[in-house]
Amino acid sequence: MPARRQFALAKQRKLLKGVKEIAIEKGAVPTPDGFYQFQLQTCVGLLRLSMSEGHSLTSVCCRFEEPERAVELIGRNNMNHYSGKWNHHWGKEDDPEIALRLFKADLERLHCQHSRHRFHAEGEHMKAKEGNVMFVVVPSTSRKYGYSIQAPADVTWAKGPGNMFGWYRRKRDAQRRCDELNRGTAVDLGQMEAMRNRHV
Repeated sequence: MPARRQFALAKQRKLLKGVKEIAIEKGAVPTPDGFYQFQLQTCVGLLRLSMSEGHSLTSVCCRFEEPERAVELIGRNNMNHYSGKWNHHWGKEDDPEIALRLFKADLERLHCQHSRHRFHAEGEHMKAKEGNVMFVVVPSTSRKYGYSIQAPADVTWAKGPGNMFGWYRRKRDAQRRCDELNRGTAVDLGQMEAMRNRHV
């Protein structure tokens, strides 16, 4: 007798339906041939996508045709910079609404008008104008090494001591995420960050 799924199939299909709708909304079209179901033209080349159900995880398998370009935007630690794979996985404990918002935000990063260079320029301008940085990198207190991110006092989803969250082995990885949170969409990305860091 097959083992019972840890992640209910109906919930997986509902989540993947939302993922498919977002992908199509952002310009994905059916792939004429090959393993992947959809393809999306981005500012860093063609991205191929396929949705799949699993025993404990539901997945969107993504692959960039030009990983050397994509890695400049996505980051070496967030994708396979050799194969171009950029997969997304969610389990039963993940909030479907936040999962969809996270996926949508990831695809929006790939639009030319939302490239990292523009975010960087606008984010630096914003920080200079406001005179402060909302999120900062701090040494981790939950482990003997590594780094966390400290959120401002009015952020309620950061549950760690001193309003800290997340754990990163390398400071540059923590700083990159911190910079993303300080680029004008801190609240939305921050709520998504809470979900991301359950899997770090």
